[in-house]
Amino acid sequence: MKWYESIKGVLGCRIDKVCILSPSISFTDWLRSQQESIEDVSIMEGHKKDVKYFLETIKVFGELEIKMNPYESNFSLEIPEGPTHLHIHTSEFINYDQLLRLKAQFIYLDESFLTNQEINRFLESWMSCESHLDLKFFKINIYGMEAVNKIMNLPHEVITDGYKIRRCDGKEATVRIFWRSMRLLTH
Repeated sequence: MKWYESIKGVLGCRIDKVCILSPSISFTDWLRSQQESIEDVSIMEGHKKDVKYFLETIKVFGELEIKMNPYESNFSLEIPEGPTHLHIHTSEFINYDQLLRLKAQFIYLDESFLTNQEINRFLESWMSCESHLDLKFFKINIYGMEAVNKIMNLPHEVITDGYKIRRCDGKEATVRIFWRSMRLLTH
């Protein structure tokens, strides 16, 4: 922090990317004293209250990557609006209602506990223009190829490399289902 303050005084530079092992409240307050927003943030681990404070205090407008493990039972963490890219490595705390509130254009959810039916409802909400109108890419883990029948139980067209679905406003997306993941790419 002292090094940055010295450099900033000479060069007037801005922090564009931060990779934090565990955000402390003092670090968050220091960063906030330097600038109100930051483009890219990676949080490796940390206590829920410290991560929550960081996300409430610093506006992330580019990529937000969270790798922390939710060790507590009933762990919850509200993801703020703002990031264009959201990658949550252990996303078991993201429930269906919170998924609908995520506003990022690119969403990667690893180790999700969302059911196949909830993923199907998510696709239906996208198709009916109820949520995620700006979504460009979505990736989530699934369990087994039998998930295809439950997830794709909606109007679609089978194409060479997946399924084509269409939103009610005419926008299309390709859904590809692999052994362990489902990916949606809008076009």
